[in-house]
Amino acid sequence: MVSLGDMENNEEKVSEETVEESAPAKKTTKKTTKKTTKKRTKAVPKKTETPKKDKSNVENETVENETVKSPEEELLDSLEDLLGGSTGAAGGKKLSYYMMPQGGAPATSASDLRAVTLIGNLTEDRGAEVMKGMIYLYETSKEQYYENPMDPQSEILTRRKPFEFYISTYGGSALDMCGIYDMMKFCQSQGCEIETIGMGKIMSAGVPLLAAGTKGKRCIGKNAVVMIHGVQGGAMGSLAETTNELEQIAKIQDKYVDLLAANSKLSKKKIRKMIAKNVNIYLTAKEAKELGIVDVILDD
Repeated sequence: MVSLGDMENNEEKVSEETVEESAPAKKTTKKTTKKTTKKRTKAVPKKTETPKKDKSNVENETVENETVKSPEEELLDSLEDLLGGSTGAAGGKKLSYYMMPQGGAPATSASDLRAVTLIGNLTEDRGAEVMKGMIYLYETSKEQYYENPMDPQSEILTRRKPFEFYISTYGGSALDMCGIYDMMKFCQSQGCEIETIGMGKIMSAGVPLLAAGTKGKRCIGKNAVVMIHGVQGGAMGSLAETTNELEQIAKIQDKYVDLLAANSKLSKKKIRKMIAKNVNIYLTAKEAKELGIVDVILDD
């Protein structure tokens, strides 16, 4: 038989065992919690590194993103480089094709603005700028059109757009005058008309250039002044050298007479007679028109 004391002892043992059993259980729980925490810490995702771009790929992307220039823009850049840099500057001067809209119509793009200027003394640099401007305008003058504008099935023809040449000069180098004159005649021979416009002063080397424009399109300002005179020059050195240089000056004067006579109503004899006076021969706009140097007086 079991006494109360034994029962109490048994109950105490049982309770102790229960406490002992529960204590490990708590420890187990704590351990489980710690493990879970560790697992959660390990589960945090790592930062992904951004892949580095290959340099070759970057270069390819740069090339693909570059703006493709039109042939006209490439030609313009090459002409500006010839003048001394991509900015089109040569000793502080800009490329000399200052362009104006034709026929008073508003310009819609750079290709609609077509003019070149000779303003100031004709020097070697200035002559080079004018000739480069003419080359650009000539090379960009081609355009296509339908023989019958109302019929898109008609033949497609090609023509060259004209350009304007503004002149206001006291004159200058006779040889550079010849270079510009030859460039004008080349453009005209290829079907590119040139409208010359004299403003203010058209003197000496500027006169043959004004007269060299396309017939019917040579204009002059109402108050402009035209001046013709003989070639001026000099020489130093030995007798042989001086004689040679003077002969060349005489040939240049003959060339001046030939060019002016070929593009006006003035005969060679008449021009030589004017030059023989050894003074400057001044003409009004009206007199220049009567002598066939120009065709139209502006605002007349």
